[in-house]
Amino acid sequence: MLAVLPLQARKKDKIETIKPSVKSESTFAIVVDNLTWKNCAPAIRAYRDVLQEEGLGTFIFAANWSDPMNIRELLKKTWKRNNLEGAVLVGDIPVVRVQGAQHMTTAFKQEELERMFPRIQSWAATDRFYDDFDLDFRPEGRDTTDLSVFFYHLTDRGAQRLSSDIYSARMQVPEIMPGDKYQILSDYLAEVVSAHKEVNPLDNVIYYQGVGYYSDNYTTWRQKPEVWKEYFPLAFESSHNNKFYNFRYSPTVKYQIFNELQRPETDLFQFSEHGDENVQYLSDFEDPTDLAGNLDALRRSLRSFYSRLVRNGGRIDEYLKDVEEKYHMGRDQFTQEKLDEDAAYSAKAEEEISIYPEDIIKLKSQPRVLIFNACYNGSYWYKEGYIAGCHIFNGGRSIVAQGNTTNVLQDKYEDELMGMLHLGYRIGQWQKKLPYLESHLIGDPTFRFTHVETEADANIRKAIEIRRMTDEALANGQSCSAALLEIFKTSKSPEVRLEALSCLYRFSDENCVQALMLAFSDPFERIQTLGCLYAGYVGDPRLEKGLLWVYETQDQNIRAQFQAINSLDCFTYRREINEEAIADAFDRDADFMDRNWAIRYLRNTPLHYDLDRLLAFVMDASQPEDLRVIMAEALGWFNHSYRRSEITTAFKAALSNKSFSASETLREEMSKTIRRIG
Repeated sequence: MLAVLPLQARKKDKIETIKPSVKSESTFAIVVDNLTWKNCAPAIRAYRDVLQEEGLGTFIFAANWSDPMNIRELLKKTWKRNNLEGAVLVGDIPVVRVQGAQHMTTAFKQEELERMFPRIQSWAATDRFYDDFDLDFRPEGRDTTDLSVFFYHLTDRGAQRLSSDIYSARMQVPEIMPGDKYQILSDYLAEVVSAHKEVNPLDNVIYYQGVGYYSDNYTTWRQKPEVWKEYFPLAFESSHNNKFYNFRYSPTVKYQIFNELQRPETDLFQFSEHGDENVQYLSDFEDPTDLAGNLDALRRSLRSFYSRLVRNGGRIDEYLKDVEEKYHMGRDQFTQEKLDEDAAYSAKAEEEISIYPEDIIKLKSQPRVLIFNACYNGSYWYKEGYIAGCHIFNGGRSIVAQGNTTNVLQDKYEDELMGMLHLGYRIGQWQKKLPYLESHLIGDPTFRFTHVETEADANIRKAIEIRRMTDEALANGQSCSAALLEIFKTSKSPEVRLEALSCLYRFSDENCVQALMLAFSDPFERIQTLGCLYAGYVGDPRLEKGLLWVYETQDQNIRAQFQAINSLDCFTYRREINEEAIADAFDRDADFMDRNWAIRYLRNTPLHYDLDRLLAFVMDASQPEDLRVIMAEALGWFNHSYRRSEITTAFKAALSNKSFSASETLREEMSKTIRRIG
């Protein structure tokens, strides 16, 4: 890593500023690098002009951006002075990777110790650096290989919960796209301008659930239309305006999806799937249908294991003897020719079941909005060919995509308040409601559909009001959980009940516990699953019986069962297993990394009943300082625990005690935990 410049010596960029030419209640900012501005100025100006025609005064800021902090400070200043509502980062804009903020993600928990993984892998890429001004960051260097990447540490001086002040997005053409990237960006912006001028209600939607997602639960997929009918009522006025696919449709469902992606009438297409920076995992290998096919599959499997043994220096002779004895496969079945045939077969099979950038650039993606509820599909930092960018810049009609820069929790409430898009909100205004470190927009965040009034709008507006009421109460140190519980008990709308439960979880009080006990038997599977997930993090002993009931009886809702058994790990029901899992944490003779992993187990499995022992560990000056820091951080994941106030009380008392022995690093981590728990 390069040395970090002191803050007072940081280079200030020379910024070309074009101010709005219209007056507006709120404003928008286009942040662009000089070279992109030079090559795409007419297209960027046309984009600015169409936004101003809509009454959104728009700044253009162009520079050779040398430090992401310069952009952050510029946006913050504009937000304060000009009521900035959002920004788009166009072209080559610095990428920020953050340490010490994994509690703001849904699932990303990779070890951040550099003795284990390099920063470029374990520090999360996020644009919350640019749009949440309550966060505080300390510069930690710049990558020596990719000079566009900067590293920051989230300090204890700012917020520990996300609440973006503005919305943001990126327009970054992947390097894999054929042709001149500036022409590609200009052509895309021309399509954006066209989209802003059309009258287009949100009346055509498609949903796809990929293999292995939500435990391949039929109920999750089957009930999705119930809530989407409330989000997008116009799309359910005709049977051909909504489609719900899953991987079971066909072994070659990929090509059916290609056809759907190229339908110009589609407004919104959501993928719920497993993914990576450069792949969408749609389906699985086709199961053999006869004896010969099953035998071929077995042989390929045995040869695959053989190849791994060869690579890892395993006991090859013993393996071959065992295979010959058990399966009657001689050594003639493990020749290089056979292994090469298997590799070719697997490569072709993989092509049939997944979507790659090379596939996408041959298409013209048509849905105006694409949602990738998947790991890594929104990884703009993977410049060669990230999935969301390939869809947006392949010359089709797609205007904006939502995706994630890290792995993501499958049971994240990913379509929360999505009905805002039907009501005509800009997609950035919806995205701003989703407080996740990894969630990003690629493309135009100001895009919106044309609103057409329907009877279902009342439920959408009710859900929005629930969220507004909750945000306001929390900001003022108050509670509205009693009102939320009443709504949860009485509403017939899955959308409204989902939002009420999600907001009750933010309070994690007695009313939340009452709602969770009701959620275990809710007829809507998504509510049941989220109830089971939340219960583990709340940990009230009264919830254990309900979780056991779900696990033992709800066979038709296997995703709820999955979350129920996971959450039972947090209760005394699994105490013996937990004792084994965290034993190394308290074993002073154990290896440091073994002790570290045992403590980190508490992040996903908060052992509420064992809190006294965990607190004592942090206070014990005879324990290694590094491990005390790791334990203090792990206790920050108890932020929904029914015993969380005991953590803040203990930490505040320790930090105010002059005799408390702790390094500045430990004090900072304890302070962060206090802020997280609130």
